Amino acid sequence: MMLRSGHFAQAYEVFVGDYDPAGQPDYEYVPASGHVPGTRICVDPFTGPSWTGSFAADASGERGVSGLFGTPGPEWLCVVQRGTPFLVNVLDPAQGSIVAVGGPVRVVEQLVEQFLLLLVTSWTITAVGVGVPLWTTSRIAIEEVRVDEVIDGVLFGVADPDAVEPRDFTVDQRTGEVVDGAGV
Repeated sequence: MMLRSGHFAQAYEVFVGDYDPAGQPDYEYVPASGHVPGTRICVDPFTGPSWTGSFAADASGERGVSGLFGTPGPEWLCVVQRGTPFLVNVLDPAQGSIVAVGGPVRVVEQLVEQFLLLLVTSWTITAVGVGVPLWTTSRIAIEEVRVDEVIDGVLFGVADPDAVEPRDFTVDQRTGEVVDGAGV
């Protein structure tokens, strides 16, 4: 099966910047190690009160992807701000937290059939399930990780695909163990 991102079912609607930017958000999510101003959102759960949130990026200077992503849990939202990923329960936003991934997230893949949200950095892959990170691979690459397909519970990809000597790898999607190729 070729890698095809889908969209998880969501029990909410979410809007970027859908409230007065001068006002204070209901919840603020910031990295512990300093941060730069972030994205402001309004979340409207289908069965609960609406709330606003502000998500700040890590101040390391390294940039990654930004976006709002559904997860395998319909009540959970993944917000990635300049590579800094957050998981938030939309019915209990106080449960929001940063996902430790070992570097800025460069690519996000929603693997609906596998019930996984993949957060891909330049070096590792972290899988998110229903409200929790499930695993993070060991370091696979020096510069870049590319995930190509999923077949029978195995993720196939290439470490450093633009390098002179790119290296294939495989990861067990249940455990995050790199079972063959780069990183072994």
